[in-house]
Parts: sequence; structure tokens; C-alpha cells
Amino acid sequence: MASGKPETITRQLFEKVAQLFISSEPVSDFAVAQMKREAEKLQGVDAVEASIVKSGIAAFLWNADEANYWVRNAISLRESTVNYHNASVTMRALNDFEAARDYSLASYRCAPNSADTASKAISTLMMSGNFSDALAIAIPHVGSMSEIAEVVEEIESLQQAMGAIGITEDRIKKEMQAAFKVAANREVRVKTVGHNIVSDPDGGLGIYIPIVFIGDFSTENALEDDFASILVDDPEWDPVKLSIEFTHQ
Repeated sequence: MASGKPETITRQLFEKVAQLFISSEPVSDFAVAQMKREAEKLQGVDAVEASIVKSGIAAFLWNADEANYWVRNAISLRESTVNYHNASVTMRALNDFEAARDYSLASYRCAPNSADTASKAISTLMMSGNFSDALAIAIPHVGSMSEIAEVVEEIESLQQAMGAIGITEDRIKKEMQAAFKVAANREVRVKTVGHNIVSDPDGGLGIYIPIVFIGDFSTENALEDDFASILVDDPEWDPVKLSIEFTHQ
């Protein structure tokens, strides 16, 4: 950039938008309109950065087509690790974790020697169930950050358990993607995703993946019903081996 000012403005604006994604309080139309006005002011300073902010606002409003338009516009004008990472954040806000995966990998390819970039990409890859991709990125940086070393241990434990019970990564991703789509259909934004190895009284292993969202019991029950209706006719569905559940916060 020509100066530090546009970057500061953009960072502040995009951080404000990103906070909306995880807000437990209702967001007023006035607040959204104000952000739109700020984005338009930024347009005259830096069209790329304005596009990033506009993509986030569109994602918050669950306008996937508009969000994708502004993401593509920003990247076509300037490919960078920051722009790809922000695109990933935007796609995560739409529960589109496959697109988020692609942008995270692109972000990492722009700065493969950065442990911080690696850590951000790994976070998205873990949320989307792309354990192998996350491990491939994590291993070169395992000595750089304790958090990355912990992720490597987590993935290796998960992969060992998956092998023991006969669950593939592709199967996990398939069910997770179905769950993300169910949530998106109801405009319920995924906040975090967990990965747990559980055992029954007889010593049998299983994988438990809680998908956390901000909401209530009523929404949780509706999501579970929608999700079950998709899986019930799938002959490969085995909730003893792999249990993916929605849980509200």
C-alpha cells in the first residue's frame, strides 16, 4: 500500500465486521448501514480493501453471491496472504468451509515460511475436517509455536483412532459438510468445531465432533432434526463410530 492509513482503516473495519460473526447480541440495521457507509468511503481510498470489507458485510447478511463477488474482486486486484486469509474468514462466516479451506491453502502458499499464517490456515482446515492438509502445513512449523505442536499431536491421535475404528477423513468431511449446509440453510453461523476421541464402557472408540453455534435449545433441536433426516438413509452412517452434533452456546 502507498501508506499505512488505508491498512489501519481496513483492519479496524474488517475486525468490526468479524466481531458480528460471533456476536451473541442482535445487530441493528443501523449498525450494518453504518459499516456499509464506511466501506463506501474506503472505496475511494483503496478498492481492494473496500472489497474485503464489503465481502464480510455481505457474509454477515447471508448474501453468499455478493460475498463471493467481493472476495473474487479483491483477489483479482491483489493476491496476498492477507486477502486470501480474509476471504477464508468470510467463507467461514457463510459456513462454506470447503471454500474457506481453498483460500486458507492459498494464503499459506503466499507465505509458507510464516508460522502465523500457517497457524491461521491450520485453524480453518481443522474446522473443516481437513486433517491431512492441516498436518502437512503444521509439521514444518512444529518447533515455531506450541499451539502448532499441540495440533500435530491432536491430528496424530485422531488419525490413529480413525484407523482403529475404520472411519476415513473423507467420511468425516462428508458428514461435516452436510452439517454445515444444514446450519447455513437456517442461517445459523458455526462458531467453533471440536474433535474428541471417546470410548464406551466396553472400551470401544469413537469420534465425537461438536459443532458449536450461538443460539438456543429450539434451534439446536431443529438443526439436529434436519441433520438426522439427511443421514438416516445413508448406509454408511454409524453414529457409534462418528457422532457429529450441534450444540448451542
